[in-house]
This record gives sequence, structure tokens and C-alpha cells, in this order.
Amino acid sequence: MKRILITMFAILLAALPLFGQDHELNCFISDPDVGGMTNIRSAPKGKIVLQVESADFYQLTVIVQPGGWWRIKDGILYNEGECEEKVPSPQAWIHRSVLAVATDYEDGQPRKLYAEPRSDSKRLLVIHEMRALLRPLELSADGKWVKVTYDPSEFEDRPCEKVTGWIEKSKVRDDAFEPGDGGPVPLMRVSVPGSETVICRDKPADSGKQTFVLEKGKTYEFTVSNPQNGWWQLWFGCVDENDEQKWVDDEAWMPASALFMVTRDWDGAPTVPVYEKPDDKSRKKFDLKTGTLVHPTDLSEWSWVKVYVDGHPEQTGWVESGRLIN
Repeated sequence: MKRILITMFAILLAALPLFGQDHELNCFISDPDVGGMTNIRSAPKGKIVLQVESADFYQLTVIVQPGGWWRIKDGILYNEGECEEKVPSPQAWIHRSVLAVATDYEDGQPRKLYAEPRSDSKRLLVIHEMRALLRPLELSADGKWVKVTYDPSEFEDRPCEKVTGWIEKSKVRDDAFEPGDGGPVPLMRVSVPGSETVICRDKPADSGKQTFVLEKGKTYEFTVSNPQNGWWQLWFGCVDENDEQKWVDDEAWMPASALFMVTRDWDGAPTVPVYEKPDDKSRKKFDLKTGTLVHPTDLSEWSWVKVYVDGHPEQTGWVESGRLIN
């Protein structure tokens, strides 16, 4: 009995820091009533102490509380010019329905929503947008996960049902406009002519789970990023299938051998030079006629694409991106 009591006491002590602990969230005001004013109150449902233009951009840090009303830390807002604005009240409260966070795409990876605040729970949705906007609902007990609602019809105007799930707090930010230092760059527009069926996977490996199929006989155009191990990642979750837009709400990696670009004419030049390195001062390996199909295999920033040429003795080299089209 004594051992059981000691164990229960230890569990309670371990849980104490989680109860009553104030967790913070950086977010911004995104009021659905864009033509009106956003209210800051002295208490939940209390007196209005400040109104700001809904159309203006304000960042703030909130102390997340149970229920829909959250306290603004130190009563401070920051406008788009990062000028500080102090709420003229000892307490400043705002309703979560007028707040939003944006997905962080710094590492070029799409963000995922889970059924529970842990990455081994059921995955509900893969978000491909560089800056998808989410409505925060609550934080997990440890403050490391945010429960959000993703409604692309509200922000992105894309055909996808509203989804509520959990995302790591480290994967969202309070800046809806600036891509940041990273982001899903460089990007590249490619095509799949439809000469074969292409199986897309949830990771860059043949062992990955099938998530999407590019069907034989249909032509596809889309944007890819993040080359890894001979695979490219679909960006923005959208493909043009026979000139019709189609959304892929899951992670999708395509093998480089299925992707094509075409060398193009530049100022009347009949050929396109292929270099040993992504630098036109490096050794030129060979020339390609304009209109040649090549497989993109790598990128160097925005300016250079490494290509593989079927049947050519030299096989690979770097081409300036401006000399290629999808």
C-alpha cells in the first residue's frame, strides 16, 4: 500500500508543472470581418478597451487559456511596421476566432496535421502551401502542439474540406507574408508525358507507401522541389492533369526518371551548353539541340538544373534554368 501511495504521489508531482502552466503562442489577427473593427476587451466578454482595423496586420503573443478567450501577453500588439501598440488596460483579452498562425516551410517540407498531439498518431492531412493559414484552438498540456482548424476555402480558395487536427508548435509562425530565409526553394516546373504509369510515394524511396498515381495516357504538369535520392517532392499539392487542376492532399514524391524538361532556344542559339558544374565558367561537357527531352536530377539555387540525358555518352551535366522549359 505504501509503495502504491508513493507511486501515485510521484505521478502527481510530475504532472504538477502541466496544470496551471501558462503556455504562449505567437499569432496574428486575421478577423473574418475584414471590413470592420477587431475588439480587444478587458476580460473575456468584458468591456472593449481597444479596437483595431480588421484589414490591418497585427502580431501578438497570447497566453492560451481554456475556452475561446485568450489573454494578450503584456497587452502589446505589433503592427506591420513592427511598431509596438500598448492596450490601455491592465488586462487585454481577444477571442481566438479572430486569430491565425501560418505554417512554417523553412525546411522545404510540407506540414502535417495529426489526430492527436504526437507524430505517431493518425495523419489527417498534408499541407503543401508555403504559408497556409490556420485557426488555433488550443495547446497541448506540454505546450508543444497546437490544435488548429485548416479551412482552405477561407484562406487559399482551394477545394478541400475543413480539417481540425494537431500540428507541432515549432512548425507554425506569426508571419503570414514573408517566406523567410528558407522555404520550398528552389522550385521547378516539370511535365510527365504519360508514356507510363508513375507511382508516387510518401517518401523518396521505392519502399514508400503509394499515395498517388500518374496514369498512363494522361499528361501532367506540376512543380517539384527538394530533390533527394533520385526523387522529387510535389510542391503545393497541385497537378495539372490533362490541363485540369487536381489537388493531392497527401505527401507525394516522384522518381526523377519520370520527369521531363525540354531544352529551349535562347536568342536563336541552336544548341544548349551543358557544363560540368553549375557555373558557366566551368568545363563545357557537351551541347544539346534545342527541343531535347531531359530528366532533371538536381538543383543549384534558382539558376541551374542538373539533367540526365537518355542515350547520351556523357549522360549528366548542369544547364542554366533559363534554357529549360517544362
